[in-house]
Amino acid sequence: MKTLHLLAVASLLANTFNSHAQVWDGEDASGNFNLTNNWVGNTLPSWSSTADLTFLLRNNPAQLSLYHNLGWQPVRSIIYATTFPAALSLQSDALSGFDFYERLQNNSNADQLLELPLSFKGTTMELNPVAGNLILNTIIINDNNRNITVAGNAAKTLNLQQYPRGNAAVGLTLLQNNYSIVAIGYNNAASFGGGVSIQTGELWIRGGAAVNGGSIRVGNGGAGICKLYASDPSVSTTVNNPIVVP
Repeated sequence: MKTLHLLAVASLLANTFNSHAQVWDGEDASGNFNLTNNWVGNTLPSWSSTADLTFLLRNNPAQLSLYHNLGWQPVRSIIYATTFPAALSLQSDALSGFDFYERLQNNSNADQLLELPLSFKGTTMELNPVAGNLILNTIIINDNNRNITVAGNAAKTLNLQQYPRGNAAVGLTLLQNNYSIVAIGYNNAASFGGGVSIQTGELWIRGGAAVNGGSIRVGNGGAGICKLYASDPSVSTTVNNPIVVP
């Protein structure tokens, strides 16, 4: 198993060097982005919207958080690899953040918390808790009003503590043939007024939270398991949306 693990890491590193070195190996005790030894090749990234920011390793166990201090940068996606072993928060200074074009995805089995400014620039925003929970305590700018999808088949949770922006046309879909959980923990009229579609998986509406527009569609006529919860027994929660069960 150890040999296979090393081969997987080597393969990912080889693919990375063919594009842009936006790959984290976390060799410093500090998680600051401006330290070269935190990056594969000991070189700061040449940022590009055609390459992923990948958190591959945390080689220094004293590294307890990630801190982006390199300004506002473009990336295709932000990916936590299966080899990334730690549950860390990703934060930034006041001048730093990311434009991303495809997805935020947690392939690690450790929970990951994002608390830095993000702006989506692509076609469909993917927020995927694949092997571990993905916690977003940040407002995602969505000025182009793109729809949002959620995928992952391990019953992991996308925890939305803050909201992705969007107008009344923006909806959220838990994709079929996956089983993820989306927990909404806020109430803001600027977030996916186009409603929510649960093709497979669970939607949790926490105490005081709301889906501010559209219907909540539970199922799509297929065989997938779909659930809707008002998930906080200690706080009153009102769901005003039409609930559609095909």
